[in-house]
Amino acid sequence: VTLVPGATFRLQFAFTLPPDLSGSAVFASYVATGQSAFLDASAAWVGGSTVTLTMPDFSVSADFDPATLPVPGVSRSWNLGAQSPPVNPCGGVGRLVSASRSGFFP
Repeated sequence: VTLVPGATFRLQFAFTLPPDLSGSAVFASYVATGQSAFLDASAAWVGGSTVTLTMPDFSVSADFDPATLPVPGVSRSWNLGAQSPPVNPCGGVGRLVSASRSGFFP
C-alpha cells in the first residue's frame, strides 16, 4: 500500500493474489473521519494474479470536491479483500475462498 503523490490522499494497492484467489473480484477502501473512498474490481477486470488498484485523480474534474476524500497527514484505516467465484454456483458442494488484510496509513 503506497500513497500516490498529489493534493488529495490517494492510495495505491499493488499485490499478488495466491493461486486460490487468482482472477478473483477484489475491493479496497480507506476511511478517515467523515471521508472515505472505495474501489471495486470485478474478476474479469483483475484477470489474473497481479493486481494494482489506484484511486483515480478526480481533482481534474471541475465538479470534484476534494473535501470528500481524506486529506494528507491524517491517519486513516485501509482494507483490502478478495473473494473467489464459487466453484459450483448452481448449488450442491462448492468452494468459496476469501481473504482480507487491513491496516493504518499515517
